[in-house]
Amino acid sequence: MQRSDGTIVVCGGKDASDRERVPLRDETDGAKSTDDGLPRAPNVSGLRDCSRGCIGLGGKPHEIYMFDIKALPPPPPGSDADRIAKGEIPAP
Repeated sequence: MQRSDGTIVVCGGKDASDRERVPLRDETDGAKSTDDGLPRAPNVSGLRDCSRGCIGLGGKPHEIYMFDIKALPPPPPGSDADRIAKGEIPAP
């Protein structure tokens, strides 16, 4: 059954009261309507509240610097890099 105000009644008889119905969205939007003692589901999405609008574009990601390790020259003989590569000293 659908009432003239757009409310759909699923299982309500003559004894159904306001305490047994789910409020319409228009009745629950806004800060004043949520201070009525009715339980509300928590926002667990982790996203910020976009009820007042949150249109925006994200920024570009940081640049990724690509380099070819094989193109690096070999370490000079006797340098720390050479000794680390040979396993003579531990890497810092």
